[in-house]
Amino acid sequence: MRRLFIVTMMALLLPAASFAQDASSSLKQNMKQIGSLTKQIVATVKDSSKDQDNANKSAQLVALFQLVYNQAADGVQDIPADQQQAAIEDFQNLIQQEIDLATQLQAAFASNDTNAAATILQQMNDIKHEGHDKYNP
Repeated sequence: MRRLFIVTMMALLLPAASFAQDASSSLKQNMKQIGSLTKQIVATVKDSSKDQDNANKSAQLVALFQLVYNQAADGVQDIPADQQQAAIEDFQNLIQQEIDLATQLQAAFASNDTNAAATILQQMNDIKHEGHDKYNP
């Protein structure tokens, strides 16, 4: 039983770890990967047979959003210097919301709650649009 638990935990954590270890990737690369993973999840959100896979992808989203959080300065370079600190804080606030929601998404899939997952994905999409309107016009 203990061995099964260890193998299961490794299977859950390895995909997220593989994304988290490449901290050298750019903000743009990380955001593209987030978009790709999100599209994959959205396409299968109502298929309960994909819940475990989507939980793993949600963990990958958390890791990627954590990288993006630390790349906030890269996302506000086009903003006037005297406004950049406030923009960084706002950018990080939006990304923190995404981290929190991606964590909730992972939990929803782990508990096979596809309705909650769909609602969370919509909230994540709303935040994405807000961020893009501000920082990627």
